[in-house]
Amino acid sequence: MDFSKLKQSDAAAAIGVSTRTLRRWEEDGCPRNADGSYNLPAIVEWLLNREGREANPEDAESSKWLSLYRKERYLLAKIEREKTEGELIAKADILDGWIYRLKVVRDMCLMWRDRLPPLLEGKSKREIRTLLDFELRHVFSSFAQDGKFTPSKLAAEEILREAGTKRKWWGRDEQTGKAQESAL
Repeated sequence: MDFSKLKQSDAAAAIGVSTRTLRRWEEDGCPRNADGSYNLPAIVEWLLNREGREANPEDAESSKWLSLYRKERYLLAKIEREKTEGELIAKADILDGWIYRLKVVRDMCLMWRDRLPPLLEGKSKREIRTLLDFELRHVFSSFAQDGKFTPSKLAAEEILREAGTKRKWWGRDEQTGKAQESAL
């Protein structure tokens, strides 16, 4: 991250003030780059000078910790802004989405009690297996439906590969849109 070319909102967040305060400081001489961006180290130095304190190069330890503190504050403010803009999703929202999907699967499986007996009556083992395979694929494709919190097939494969699992992934073929099963 380049702290010498920050947007106004990012610079204000890093310092812990509003953009309005930063604009007011500009009128008092707060430095700003020619391109309109802000240089965080220059602003911090300006603030220290404004308060009658000079940046003490001999106090490297204090300077280091002040710099780390400012960077962390900036990153926290950036995370909050990304949440507000919808770029980050709360873990609780993701869990709620997956719980909803699991409830859909559970409900589909519970419907089998009433749905399957008439379908299976008088069928051979092979026909029963075919019907059960169809029903299971329907459940799996419903679970793996496209959605806000569903990873793409490639992301799911990568997650399972990193976890070292030898599982199958159920999802939709990206070209045809049909439910499919992939061995990992």
